[in-house]
Amino acid sequence: MLAAGQLIMIGTASLAPMVIGLLVSGIAAGVVNAGLGRETAASAPAGRSGLGSGVNNTARYLGSAIGATVAATLLLHGGHDARVLEHGWSSAVVVCSLAAAVGGVLALGRRAAGLAR
Repeated sequence: MLAAGQLIMIGTASLAPMVIGLLVSGIAAGVVNAGLGRETAASAPAGRSGLGSGVNNTARYLGSAIGATVAATLLLHGGHDARVLEHGWSSAVVVCSLAAAVGGVLALGRRAAGLAR
């Protein structure tokens, strides 16, 4: 859902697709982030839930920092001309959407493997 929401925003000059894309991806991110803390604490070994929480927070902060850096680099690569910025925006959205989609597929695969045990 996060990747789909982001992909809605590619190549649009209108405000409506941007708002829809931001709403879809924002809701998806909120739903995912709400359960991450509980899942990481629950998946840690007994008595080590603090470690799970710390790993979760570290991954979230690193992901935010790396994601913002990659997006800014792709967005501004080549200058500040409007057409170049639009191309950079589309590139940044595609890269971030692919990262979100791959992460989602890996998480679903891991969950399916855990349920199969």
